[in-house]
Amino acid sequence: MNLKGHVGLTLMLLSLIFTSLGLKSLEYVKIVLFSAAFSSLPDIDIRLGLHHRKYTHNLLFVVITSLMIGYVTHVSLNDFNLGFYSVIASGTIHLLGDSMTYMEFKPLYPLSGKSMALKLFKSNNMLINNLLMASGILAFLTYIKFIINL
Repeated sequence: MNLKGHVGLTLMLLSLIFTSLGLKSLEYVKIVLFSAAFSSLPDIDIRLGLHHRKYTHNLLFVVITSLMIGYVTHVSLNDFNLGFYSVIASGTIHLLGDSMTYMEFKPLYPLSGKSMALKLFKSNNMLINNLLMASGILAFLTYIKFIINL
């Protein structure tokens, strides 16, 4: 998936989950927005010139970066949960999204070396990425409407 696909999938899933659970506070809106901002963090491997989906596309990376970003938001905003939960959510959703593409990766490394890919679509499929972004925006706007009871 590209950036649009990851942002859209994150917005969509978290908005739907928070709406269905009746979570209406500003804190949850911030988590949705921070999660969307961090939704492509595992793809930092591309910018760093690392083998794509080898070191940064697993739950260990997600947990470590969640703790790090949680610490940063604790120091800067006095809110560990905002950074921690946002990156846990966005990283997990990123892995879920990438699991639907053709390129295999090891999401449970180092606990398991098993590679996986559902091979439903190519990661650069513009239709899928644009549909996810549009769906995510729609779901987020619906969530905001739910919160303010319009």
